[in-house]
Amino acid sequence: MVALHGQPRSFVGINLTKTTVSVVELIDRGTRLELATYALADIPPDAQLAISTYQPAATKQLVAFLSQVFEQASLSSDAAIFSLYSPHIFSTVLDLPAIADQELIAAINYKAQDLVPADLKEMVITATRPNECKHHIPWQQTRPASIVLSPPLHEIDPSGISLQQTTDQSRYLIHAIPQQTIKWYRELAGALHLDLIALEENVFPILRIHPVTNSHCTFFAHIDHETTNLYAATRSAVCFTRTIDLGHLGDDNQIQIYLADEIEHTVARHVQAGFPQPSLVYLLGHSANLAQLQKTLSKLLSCPVNISQPFSGLSYPQGIEQSLSAQGPTFTVAVGLAKRQINNL
Repeated sequence: MVALHGQPRSFVGINLTKTTVSVVELIDRGTRLELATYALADIPPDAQLAISTYQPAATKQLVAFLSQVFEQASLSSDAAIFSLYSPHIFSTVLDLPAIADQELIAAINYKAQDLVPADLKEMVITATRPNECKHHIPWQQTRPASIVLSPPLHEIDPSGISLQQTTDQSRYLIHAIPQQTIKWYRELAGALHLDLIALEENVFPILRIHPVTNSHCTFFAHIDHETTNLYAATRSAVCFTRTIDLGHLGDDNQIQIYLADEIEHTVARHVQAGFPQPSLVYLLGHSANLAQLQKTLSKLLSCPVNISQPFSGLSYPQGIEQSLSAQGPTFTVAVGLAKRQINNL
């Protein structure tokens, strides 16, 4: 939706994973951001195959299910930003010298041939510059083996929310995305009668909610049903991403012990590699509120560990504060997606 004559703008963030969908609609009232509606639902087993296999029958079931969720949530906007979820997406970081864009694209393409475990002819590779907090994915039309470099900061739309600038322009966040995945999301939005504004990998909306504004490093643990994604970021760039498989674990106690150990060892390797010691850790996602996980990690890492509360600072009706606080970590990505097109008030 486009703002006309001072009318509010509204955008929908849709965080679609294999097993769940979280939806948030935000309205830009000019002086405040208003939470219009939100919803969380488990995806039926028959429709879960859609996001990993793109099977037409499963996708049709997913469309029917999502349509019901959107109707029950009473969405008023059709301007949607989707999270980009796929087991086939590869991400890494590259340290590159300050060179012209054409040389930079050539260097990324050369390195990608060794790093990306897939046929580059079937992929679109995005390279995000330091300080940038928007994921630029050409979802309208893609070309085989294309390298998409985010625009220089001075060319970014004024509504972009960037990390604090530094003079270090050497670290690039790389995503290799199957063309088929982008095409599937484009067709999914069309089937749902949504205006697809953008696609973003999860780290971008997370940093939009929790920007790193000091010289230290912040860790993020996005804990979902079957996987946990770890991100480390400074104020200028994402240092690394890592995925931890949780599918082989049983109860919450096992998950908590395993996660605490994995996060502690990941932080240790990160510091040994010469990166700053984290000064803060955020827990988000479905299992962020696991009993004792916050306290256990705080002792192990000797730094504050916070539960993400993405609804903080938004305007919403009285009486739902407790519900929003309890469910907040599950909606971090969806809120960050909805904020992509809205000015940082």
